[in-house]
Amino acid sequence: RQRHLTIPCEMCIRDRTPPSSSSQAPPLSAVAASTVESTDRSLLFPPHINGAQTDRGLLTARTLMRSRTESHQVGGHGGKQEIIFKGEKVWKPVQDNSLELAFYEKIASGAFPMVSDVSPPLAPIFQGVVRIQDPEIGETLYMKLENITSKFTKPSILDIKIGKQTWDPESSTQKKEGQMKRDAETTTHSMGFRFCGMKVWNKKKQAYSKYPKTFGWDALQEEELERCLITFLHDGESLRLDILPIILERLHKIRLFIESGTWKFYATSLLFVYEGEEDLTPTATITSLIRQPHVEVRMIDFAHAHPLEKGSGQRDNNFLMGLNSLETFWVNIQSKPDIHVS
Repeated sequence: RQRHLTIPCEMCIRDRTPPSSSSQAPPLSAVAASTVESTDRSLLFPPHINGAQTDRGLLTARTLMRSRTESHQVGGHGGKQEIIFKGEKVWKPVQDNSLELAFYEKIASGAFPMVSDVSPPLAPIFQGVVRIQDPEIGETLYMKLENITSKFTKPSILDIKIGKQTWDPESSTQKKEGQMKRDAETTTHSMGFRFCGMKVWNKKKQAYSKYPKTFGWDALQEEELERCLITFLHDGESLRLDILPIILERLHKIRLFIESGTWKFYATSLLFVYEGEEDLTPTATITSLIRQPHVEVRMIDFAHAHPLEKGSGQRDNNFLMGLNSLETFWVNIQSKPDIHVS
């Protein structure tokens, strides 16, 4: 029996009111890109913070990017410290607690090959720290990361925050209370993950359909949340079930890393990207027969990443629960090729 689903349009969701919360919006996702081709290992080892290089050339670019550069961001937060997108690079502000910087430095050192040595790596490639002079907020430290979307022509992007608990036990009481409230009122509590923003390239309309980070938060049933995920897979002409084997393979590698018991993550996201203008027309060439869709799945946002003591036997069951839940949804969608979408 064929299942018929209607893809929600932007107008249908624009007026949805998100659950109330006293906390600030989640940290903006660092959207980052395909592997940097370089044999210079020094790029992967950042200078010490106190001696970080100064990249004054970014100042003019930062001003221009606010109005002219398409960043393909799907998440966001307020404040003056913005993430800067420029070509194949992303500059992300270093958080006060420096946990995210510590995570990237550890990965870049080669200490966790399960993250850095797979192709592509499970997290954006880290290329050091720069100091940026800004007349509004003074000198600021930024991490230089790869831009995951830069190798795509029309990237369709989905940011999903993983885990039943997104609040960090070390956060302030006020912040924890706000995040607890948000978790309880969204699919974070019921399903173990929630949407944090999405944009999908529509090949038929030759335009983006953009969805706010609150899209899918109020899904009460599994079928509703499944429909939200199907929305991401639909490019206006077809349901891109061809990308699911790659997604599932990447999730398996991420699971192995989490099960290794080296880190515990709060409010970390998975970023899904696929090429919206992929030419799916079959041809007789050998190259086309072995061609795989252009897809990326990366872990991003590590402002609350805590290292676990080696040999402690601990592992991040909170992240694993959300990861397993999300994977189950993808598998269920993959098993229903007769879904008709309008």
